[in-house]
Amino acid sequence: MEIRIATKADVAVTAELNQLLYKEDAAVRDPFADIEAACADAVPYFETFIGGESTDVFLAEENGTVAGYLGARYSAGNLRRPASTAELEAMYVRESFRGRQVGGLLITAFFGWAKEKGAGRAAVSAFHANESARRLYERFGFASKFVTLDMPL
Repeated sequence: MEIRIATKADVAVTAELNQLLYKEDAAVRDPFADIEAACADAVPYFETFIGGESTDVFLAEENGTVAGYLGARYSAGNLRRPASTAELEAMYVRESFRGRQVGGLLITAFFGWAKEKGAGRAAVSAFHANESARRLYERFGFASKFVTLDMPL
């Protein structure tokens, strides 16, 4: 399994994986998510995200097949929170590649990228109901900091 930085040539496959993420995760866990809009926006979103000034996408690839992706964003600190942050914005691994440490390889690459950027902290958000994602992130040292309580009106 090879981990590499996505290029503009990878926009379509990254958008495809992001669409799968929304359909599999947000569609079942967030009644407020507009899955159709998110899927329609995926290509234009990744056209600017890939190779952005403060963003990168990591791809896990094996024998020419992209197994998964991780989107990363760097933000400088500010007056109230001076530590710069590397955010693991989104990650998805194709079902046929799960259980093979692909997510761990992507997270490890993300940590290396964050350190190169000089980030003082790393952050990730996950749906509370997505226990497998939370367990994976916790294995890599992430810990819950905020809890958002939500309800439909």
